[in-house]
Amino acid sequence: MKTSVILTGSSQGIGNALKNEFLKDENYQVLGLARSVQSKSERFDTKQIDLSEFEKVHGFRFPDYEGSERIVLVNNAGKIDPIARMGHLSAEAIQENISINLTAPAILINAFLKAYENHPAEKVIINISSGAAFRTIDAWSVYCATKAGLEMLGDAVQDEQEYLGANTRVLNISPGVVATSMQETIRGADGSEFKDLEKFKSLHEEGILKNPEKVALQIKNLIESDQRGKVRLDG
Repeated sequence: MKTSVILTGSSQGIGNALKNEFLKDENYQVLGLARSVQSKSERFDTKQIDLSEFEKVHGFRFPDYEGSERIVLVNNAGKIDPIARMGHLSAEAIQENISINLTAPAILINAFLKAYENHPAEKVIINISSGAAFRTIDAWSVYCATKAGLEMLGDAVQDEQEYLGANTRVLNISPGVVATSMQETIRGADGSEFKDLEKFKSLHEEGILKNPEKVALQIKNLIESDQRGKVRLDG
């Protein structure tokens, strides 16, 4: 099935692994949205965009993708830092975290559904969630809140699309602890502001962190299934 993917945070971590996994399949073409410039190829295009900047996110226009049988939006980009307790955060840091983790995905989902409302392709929306959406973690208050909001946003959008009889699936995927730069940020946090610092260091030292390439393959398999709703990846 000819599949077109719009992928945020495509330059590193799970996003980069997803890009590489998709491009192994000749039926896939990918448009990566990231802060850093990436090399283009025959089936990979890229647009430099900072998801914390409202005007740039609002100004993004989705391609027509005529002939595509499946169109996928992957809201992968996320920001966890600064890791500090409420009362020790700057207003600017709070705003940037919410903009990247929740506001930008909401704007992109809205524009995605509008752009392809009359397109015959199957539409799939993937939100990369977190276990932090379901439990509080010390010094992650804003991150927890934004991931919980993203979960609810995805659930609500799925209900709306089902009511409309649209050919749209929404998946809120919690990948678990993955070996990415976000984990490096967590391990570099100030222990006086983050009581779980040693726990996250031990995950790395004991080799418990998941391989991003394996996670990417699991997500691609979910896209090609009929799965929808909440998914927590195993293994």
